[in-house]
Amino acid sequence: MSIYNLSAIQQNNQANQVDSTGLPQRVVAAIKQASERTGVDFSYMLNKAQQESGFDPQAKSKVSSATGLYQFTNQTWLRMVKNNGADYGLGAYADHIKVDAAGVAHVSDPAWRKAILDLRKDPQLSAEMAGELDKQNMDALQDNVGGKIGGTELYLAHFLGAGGATDFLNEMHANPNTQAANVLPQAASSNPSVFYNSDGSARTLAQIYRHFAQKFENGVNTLVASANTALKNMQTTTPSTVVADAASTQAISVMNQTASTGSQQASLMSQMTGANT
Repeated sequence: MSIYNLSAIQQNNQANQVDSTGLPQRVVAAIKQASERTGVDFSYMLNKAQQESGFDPQAKSKVSSATGLYQFTNQTWLRMVKNNGADYGLGAYADHIKVDAAGVAHVSDPAWRKAILDLRKDPQLSAEMAGELDKQNMDALQDNVGGKIGGTELYLAHFLGAGGATDFLNEMHANPNTQAANVLPQAASSNPSVFYNSDGSARTLAQIYRHFAQKFENGVNTLVASANTALKNMQTTTPSTVVADAASTQAISVMNQTASTGSQQASLMSQMTGANT
């Protein structure tokens, strides 16, 4: 890997710069590159980023640990980096993540944990991990539900998890008027505004499906057209330079921000940049 440079830092800080389309060019470029690399539909990834964060790589949920362009929670992100990080130059990070028998991911060193979780704010890495997760969800739905798996089905898997979406879709196909809260009570408890109407009445599976379908149908063609215009307007033609080297980026971040002792910082810097030689 190349050594990280100041120009890349400046480009990363400008990730939210918008043009006449109103879209952040470098974020759109990151999504486009992730779509091409993972094979996940560009329009779906654009729409999902709009729904999740409004294209803000720094977005942070007020009610959970969800952070970044695609609102990864701590646990989901740690597992994605553990399983897929090495393919994206994050092997040093993946090596510090341990997953126990219950499937819970742990990072024993607080500085490494912070560095790994901070990667969610990188639009390129967030988009790439989102694409990898979408691929996994697509495979799970095709195996366990079948039929056409489109943007609505994929977003349900993002929202409910692949298992929850499988239960939802299979029951909806059989009994569309079933109250969704009866099928997924835990999800209903965590997301009452989705599972219940304003008057407190429960929504059916079919009603919730239509709710999500509208999110991925209304204005999608306009969004894609605007995104393509934003890409054409970019002066920089290599979106990958937004993050020249994620491992080196976070090494600098940890060195500057972690309140560790000097020797601890030097050791961490050595470990992280050592993976780049």
